[in-house]
Amino acid sequence: MVGVTASALIGVMKPLLGKLSTLQEREYTKLKGVRRQITFLRDELSSMSTALEMVSESEEANPHLRELSYDIEDCIEIFTHHLSRDDTSDGFIHRIMSKITAMKSRHRLGNQIDKLKGCVVESVVNDPRLPALYEEADRLVGIDREMDTLVKWLTDDIDMHLPRKVVSIVGFGGSGKTTLANQVFQKIKSQFSCTAFVSVSRGPNVNKILADTILQLHKSSGQFAADKNRDISRMQEDLYFRTLDYTQLVNMIREYLQNKRYFVVIDDIWSKEAWREIQCAFPNSNASRIMTTTRIQDVANCCCFPYKKYVYPMKPLDSGDSRRLFLERIFDHQDVCPVELQQVTDDILRKCEGLPLAIVNIASLLATKPTSKQEWERRIMRWMAEGFIVEQRGQCLEDTGENYISELINRNMIEAVDIDYSGRPRACRVHDIMHDLIISLSTRENFVTIMYDQKMTPFANKIRRLSLQGCLEKRKVWQGTDSLSHVRSLSTFGDAKMAPLMDFQVLRVLDLHDCSNLHDGDIGDIGSLIHLRYLSLHSRNICKIPRHISRLKHLQTLDLEGTGIRELPGTVVQLRQLVRLLLPLGVQLSVGIGTMGALEELSTLDVSRNSKEVVLELGSLTKLKVLAIHSHASSAITLCKLGERNLRCIKLWTGTSGPSMDFLIDLWCPPPLHLQIFNNTGFNHFSSLPKWTSSLRELTCLKIHVKQVGAGDLQMLEGQPALLCLHIHLKEHPQETLTISSAGFKLLKELWFNPPRHELGLMYMKNKKNRLNLVFEAGALPKLERLHLGFAAHGTLSAYAVGFDFGISHLSSLKHLEIWIYCWGAKAWEVEALQAPIRNAAAVLPNRPILEILDFSGDMMLRDDEEWVDSDSGGDEEDHVAELLDGTNTK
Repeated sequence: MVGVTASALIGVMKPLLGKLSTLQEREYTKLKGVRRQITFLRDELSSMSTALEMVSESEEANPHLRELSYDIEDCIEIFTHHLSRDDTSDGFIHRIMSKITAMKSRHRLGNQIDKLKGCVVESVVNDPRLPALYEEADRLVGIDREMDTLVKWLTDDIDMHLPRKVVSIVGFGGSGKTTLANQVFQKIKSQFSCTAFVSVSRGPNVNKILADTILQLHKSSGQFAADKNRDISRMQEDLYFRTLDYTQLVNMIREYLQNKRYFVVIDDIWSKEAWREIQCAFPNSNASRIMTTTRIQDVANCCCFPYKKYVYPMKPLDSGDSRRLFLERIFDHQDVCPVELQQVTDDILRKCEGLPLAIVNIASLLATKPTSKQEWERRIMRWMAEGFIVEQRGQCLEDTGENYISELINRNMIEAVDIDYSGRPRACRVHDIMHDLIISLSTRENFVTIMYDQKMTPFANKIRRLSLQGCLEKRKVWQGTDSLSHVRSLSTFGDAKMAPLMDFQVLRVLDLHDCSNLHDGDIGDIGSLIHLRYLSLHSRNICKIPRHISRLKHLQTLDLEGTGIRELPGTVVQLRQLVRLLLPLGVQLSVGIGTMGALEELSTLDVSRNSKEVVLELGSLTKLKVLAIHSHASSAITLCKLGERNLRCIKLWTGTSGPSMDFLIDLWCPPPLHLQIFNNTGFNHFSSLPKWTSSLRELTCLKIHVKQVGAGDLQMLEGQPALLCLHIHLKEHPQETLTISSAGFKLLKELWFNPPRHELGLMYMKNKKNRLNLVFEAGALPKLERLHLGFAAHGTLSAYAVGFDFGISHLSSLKHLEIWIYCWGAKAWEVEALQAPIRNAAAVLPNRPILEILDFSGDMMLRDDEEWVDSDSGGDEEDHVAELLDGTNTK
């Protein structure tokens, strides 16, 4: 396992290499020799990266390396800033002074790198071990043939008293050797008196391997008495705490295996010398078996000598097995691939050339490409700002960051909670024990300093990341420290008394959450944080952003959603590297936003508070992918250019009342063809499903309010090849029975089909038929995991000739079922008659889905002897319903 210190150091070094590469590509004609020196520094750091790999398994790697590398990165930042400032300086004297300053920075940077390289070389000399270089895939397909061959080799003549037989599997890293060996081991181990499965790897500790073998052999043979745990503990103490040399351990194994038939797997042998030392421990008798795995052909031949016929070379997966493995990892099914992905799937598999590890890794990457959730995005943007995420070839930083989060989940360091339709957790949590471990390791490595209430974790002279938690009055302990000049990240959770921002000279991340005592004056010097990449402010008392925020030339994320700001200074448009701009509702922007060419997300733009010119400029943002708008029909003409852009996600909020959304039906011709998410939030609706939805072939999530849907609308949607989530909120229940067949919606995982609660009340008062009118046929929605339905109880039973059954029993993948039953004007027996068949159908589904049945307006149900009397409320119907719903009970 990679040592914590060295791993953290490698994580710091990679961004350094990237920054120097960027510098290397830039031309500085005003400072002679700069490019040559940058090239030298880049080469020096590159040569160091190999040395760092050599100490990456050492827990004792020099912790000063990390601190030095932090200092180097800070120096590079300042160096770059001076060069950029020199580019724009005027006047002969000013230019000369700028050159002198930059040369001093360059000289200091070179000295620090020399010092760092010396420390690394010294560490390499002290610990020459190299790291393990691969991790096996945990599942394979298409190994039946290989298993049959190996099982035959290992079990032939097993009942005869012949010498031991050695079989060896050889193949390159990631080809599935260990997985295959383990499956063979599990299949035939019962035919032997005792067994063991041990790993060797590079730089093996042979004595430890032999001790592990002894323990496993004893465990597998049932040697231990009734008090098994005590006996095992005693043997572990004898083996690992006594000083036993190689000869003693070999003799112990040979003595124990005398007259026994054993089966031992020795995994990942890297040298013939290691094999020769280990194999001496195993008697050559009783038809025993040894199976080895290795990457090296000569080692495999040595293991099997003189019977080379028992060397089994791993073969790549054929095209059929490669495809099955790939699709199973992405879609949980071996024969389902969306039409639009078939070509790219073939291209990927051709590049993988049948290598299981490559197929699994790429499939895992592609399987974690869902729509970003706010907290996930915030975490990824912070990682990007601090340089933790290094750009991979062919991958943007956001995708790399998402892979990091997925890896944390896969390694059980964080726990996913409530998975959404796209496979992303709606939330994550950390177990208390893991949380304590993370804090302990982070403190030891000076990764983060935590201050809460009157307590604080121990910290070194230089604080790199500072987290403030707790009460304002008990936070004075950190004020006045001279360590703030090295802080890269400052996060607060709760009220915080801020130190002057001028003290944070190299700050890259400023994340201030739930700071009710934070005011405009506390951020007055925000423009001095010239290295800032991420700025998040959450205090309603902050109502003004300083004009000199334009000095933050490297700012990538500006999150002001939790503030009281109503207008941004015009200088914000000078933030040309800004990628995400998150605003509270009602903020007024300045003309010029169209010049922010790096902007990819804008949320939320209040069209009613901004000029027509500002909204029209959105059409100039060619990189814009995510747009959240608060709009209305009067702004229709200003949104027409959006259909021409590269938008991936549109969230359109129209408030609680207003006109129809039909103004978008004709304007979006064509619509944004790469759109993946369309979310129409609010109570304004389309008269019918817009026809342009059928042309959005990449659409994964559609949440829309419509007056009514018909069979034709469902047919238009069911052919969408990528649709995973569909929410249809109805103003009126369909007049015909809608049937969802097995023909479409092959990938749909989440379906909502219900009117808003206030619409249900209006339907009832207007004596409209408000039954469900939705039926699922056998084979429908094979991937559906979450279903949400809403309907009124009164009159629904009469719509079903024979019982109340709309086909829930056909939804074999269902995991969560939520039913809203509106009880206004219904009788208790009607509600129960609706609930019982739903419960019965859900109970027999394979996944035993979580069932939630919510009875709204239960206090408005009628007694059995009571009949509903229509009220003639005229034009006041809606107001009357709204008043009643304010007091609605939910059971």
